Amino acid sequence: MFVGNRVHAIDEKGRVTLPASMRDELGDRAFVTKYGGCLALWPAEKFNEVGHVMEQRRKDGEISEKVLRTFFSSAEAVKVDKAGRMSIPETLRTYAGLEASGDAVLAGQFSRIEIWSLEGYAESVGTDGEEELAAELAARGV
Repeated sequence: MFVGNRVHAIDEKGRVTLPASMRDELGDRAFVTKYGGCLALWPAEKFNEVGHVMEQRRKDGEISEKVLRTFFSSAEAVKVDKAGRMSIPETLRTYAGLEASGDAVLAGQFSRIEIWSLEGYAESVGTDGEEELAAELAARGV
């Protein structure tokens, strides 16, 4: 399970170092995809599960072929090197507004890691996220 968030530098080669806690859970091979203004980093096993669910939902008419194409054609297999670094393909960095020699937020999202630009993360979460969380938990008696 992926939790917490960290700010890490992206080096001049477009690599980001994953925190040890996230790296241990991720394993050596993973998939990175476009995901609503950020990037999603999935362990290979979870990406496979998500892929099968999406294929079934397409067969059931719940999602379109276009959605499936967009998801899979934007995906890239990535490996984590011995130093814990992962190279983010340039096309995906551009999509997420990530710059080489800039910073990225690595945010745990239970089954995946989201990779955000600092600005994108601030806009996405902001203080509204905390207020929504409190309201959701209160509504459920937590």
